Amino acid sequence: MRSYKVLIIDDSEISRAVLKAGMRRFQDLEMRVVGVAKNGNEGIWLAKTAHPDVITLDLDMPGMDGLTCLMELLANDPKLNVIVISNLAETEQAKECLVYGAKKVIAKQGLSVEKLQTAVAEIIRYLEKSSDQE
Repeated sequence: MRSYKVLIIDDSEISRAVLKAGMRRFQDLEMRVVGVAKNGNEGIWLAKTAHPDVITLDLDMPGMDGLTCLMELLANDPKLNVIVISNLAETEQAKECLVYGAKKVIAKQGLSVEKLQTAVAEIIRYLEKSSDQE
């Protein structure tokens, strides 16, 4: 079974803990959290060094906001798979994230392990399909 590397970028300690725990609960996939960033600048640095397969990204963070972080992440590596998980999921900013290259936007309100797993599983299927075609 292939192991998938996940980077979590979120300023909320509670959200980071929930996301980290959710990644460990996958039944049929080995998800390994390779980094946890508290802000966009830290996340960009970790993305360059940890080479994640999937990044979860909050939008509302101090300093660099999530949209700016997304644009910089994708400027550095256009093939990154970013899932935006935010309280701002219903905003224009979230819609812009999809335009700029985020794979999915999920609302934090009511975020369940099942919803998280479904979103990440969609990205993993995409990754597996892409690697089969290479």
